[in-house]
Amino acid sequence: MQMCKIFICLLALTLVSCGGRIDRLAETARYALVNQPDVKLSPDEIDNYQYAAYYLHFEDSPRVLLALGYVQEPVRYWYSGAKESFGTRYGRIIKTSKLEANLVYTSNLSNDPLACIITSEDVCETVWQYYTDIELEHGIARHQLKAKFRKVGNESIILPNGNTILVEHWEESFSSKKYEGINHFWIAVESRRVIKSSQQLPPDLGRIEIMEVKPYTADLKNDNR
Repeated sequence: MQMCKIFICLLALTLVSCGGRIDRLAETARYALVNQPDVKLSPDEIDNYQYAAYYLHFEDSPRVLLALGYVQEPVRYWYSGAKESFGTRYGRIIKTSKLEANLVYTSNLSNDPLACIITSEDVCETVWQYYTDIELEHGIARHQLKAKFRKVGNESIILPNGNTILVEHWEESFSSKKYEGINHFWIAVESRRVIKSSQQLPPDLGRIEIMEVKPYTADLKNDNR
């Protein structure tokens, strides 16, 4: 699978962050990748890593490490060594680049219930209508979607560093004329950051699972891990 080959290039991981800084601690990711099909950093390696990072699992590809390149609030951009990127907004993947097919636009983000659930103490709307544009080899494919959120309940998640955190599990069911699916978001009860997600992108991209390895420090307010 070409997508798998793209991510395997993380063996040569060199991460560029805001202002052109080079992430020299990427050596920990290289070490983890040499003899393992999936990245698995030890708690000490995670503690010593200087940048916010995610584990990302793309369908049948190995689990890889992405690091935070730069922040343009409320969007964060996460990079691989070959500079494939994933833009997230309150934990939702809204943009990708340098993949076989790319999510280039997500509309109506100001009304995304996920953003309200994370940032607001008010009652949030649970229904959302939007569209996505996917860049394919032959052009742009647009998907009109309607989504609905529901809270599944509270759960505990064990983080990659071994700590346990209390989260809210939210489910987002959505449909278009061509496909339907379910997204899952696990949101920290205290800091209101997305710890884990499972997101079904359009069929051209597939399902992506994300797990926080190292948090962005600005998100740690009120977090009592």
